[in-house]
This record gives sequence, structure tokens and C-alpha cells, in this order.
Amino acid sequence: SIDVSPDTLDWGTVISNTESTTRFVTIRNEGSDELNVTLSSIVDPAGNDELAFESPTTFTVDAEGGEKQIIVRFTPLDHPHTTNAVFHINSDALNAPDGGIPITLRAVVDVPAAAESEDLGVVDQSEGTVVPDAGSDDLGPGPDPTPPGGCGCRTTGPAGNDVPTGGALLVLLFAWVVSRLRRRWVITTRG
Repeated sequence: SIDVSPDTLDWGTVISNTESTTRFVTIRNEGSDELNVTLSSIVDPAGNDELAFESPTTFTVDAEGGEKQIIVRFTPLDHPHTTNAVFHINSDALNAPDGGIPITLRAVVDVPAAAESEDLGVVDQSEGTVVPDAGSDDLGPGPDPTPPGGCGCRTTGPAGNDVPTGGALLVLLFAWVVSRLRRRWVITTRG
């Protein structure tokens, strides 16, 4: 008999054009015979080509507790959208449903926070807040550092929590700060 877990792979909200990540489904064979497994193609009704198998699509699972993992890689595209895809696990198990066992694949792709705001300010790592860049006379004073409900910049507090947007946001913020400093330096040295 075949046992599959989980039946949904959910990447949550990810930032467009970031590195790909994987999720996996475990197939367990509780039967006394070897299990033959074939995976259908991944079908995304929206036609996004961002999901792929990292593991073979045809394989066997040993009898009496044997396990195999199906690895699926998600590489987010460059525009905001929601992904709702599916593939089916087909096998010769006695308890396998006709048409196979469906596995749902989900993700919400969002644009980087930096693309949504002109002035991000400076991230204060000790407090986990965004402080306006007061020295930036070309962009104005910036937002209030502690508005009700937050500023939408997706940073977290100092208690060891991760920044949800990951390293990509930090790299983007660093590149933005460097470009502003470089622009000031060019204006100062030419003027």
C-alpha cells in the first residue's frame, strides 16, 4: 500500500527573481511487494514555467516500509502572481486511486519591497526598525520610523527573527545605499 505525505507543497510568499528553493513529498510503501511509481507532468493552469522535478519521475519503492522522496524545485518568475499547480503520483499499489494521488503546489510571488518604495531609509539592526535617512536631501525626510501598523518594509525585531524577504532584500538595500552614496560623491567631487 502507498502512503504519501504531504499532499500540498506550499512555498508561501516569495520574492520574484530570487533563488530557487525545493520542497519534497515522501512516498512510503507499507505493502509486501515493491511499488512502481510514475509521476505525471506538473500542470500549472497559468502556464508559468517555474516548477520542476529534481528527482526521477519513474522509480520503485522497496517493500515493507521503503521510502523515496520526490523533490520539486520552485524558481519564481519576475512578476507578481499566484501559482497553483498540480501533479499526480501514479503507482501499482492496491490502494492507489484511479488517476493517481494529486499533489498541489502553491506559491505567491511578490515584487521586492524596495521596488515599492522610493525611500527605504536605513535598517537599524539593533532595533529591527527602518529609520529615515535624514541625510538624503534629494528624497525628502522619509517616512515616520514607527507609524501605526508598520511601514510595509518587512523587517523584524531583534529577537533573532529572520527577515522574511531573505538575503535578496538586504542585497537590494545595500545596492541602493551604495548608489546613493556614489551619486553624492560624484556631485561633491564635480561641484
